[in-house]
Amino acid sequence: MPRDKTDTHNKLLPCIKQEFLEHGYEKASMQNIARRAGITAAGIYRHFPSKEAMFTAMVEPVTSDFLKMCDVSMEETYSRLSDDDFLKNFNEFRTEKNRESINFMYDNYDVFRLLLVCSKGTSYESFQERLVEIEMQGIIDLFGVLEKRGLPHKTVTDNELHILCTTFVTALCETIKHEYTREQALKHLDFIGKMLYPGMKEVLGF
Repeated sequence: MPRDKTDTHNKLLPCIKQEFLEHGYEKASMQNIARRAGITAAGIYRHFPSKEAMFTAMVEPVTSDFLKMCDVSMEETYSRLSDDDFLKNFNEFRTEKNRESINFMYDNYDVFRLLLVCSKGTSYESFQERLVEIEMQGIIDLFGVLEKRGLPHKTVTDNELHILCTTFVTALCETIKHEYTREQALKHLDFIGKMLYPGMKEVLGF
């Protein structure tokens, strides 16, 4: 990409993000973005083929990194399940992993605002529901590992599991939606852990 086009592209990115944050995807205006960047609306299309492509450029790298982090967390859980002390302290482990998630979200606060508040009309508008599905699949996979290793757990229905995972993911996402500070979000997470995890342990059996 020629230097002048690269400079314009880099100048466009914060203008695009600010427009989406202020107005949401559906009401975001190409004219406003162009005005912010000091170029013509037609000039934007030299950098992005569509408004959807702009939104994707804003969120995709962070989204991919976050989902990879979730995968790594689950793999660590699977690898440590044969340790009796790990199972006894599972709630503490989950709380620490959730703190890592919150810190990642707040390190990328604007992106998560885009995903959770401003994404209606894009392929990312169901991002929160996707997190619920990932959480559900993680527990299902966890049950499979427990069974292979002869470790006990209780049986839950798909509906029960969906309610459980939705409750947790909603609590996590509410911190961004309601514009908590990082400190408030971490305290909120500790409260949610104290409220939910004893019940989760009873329901899931580990």
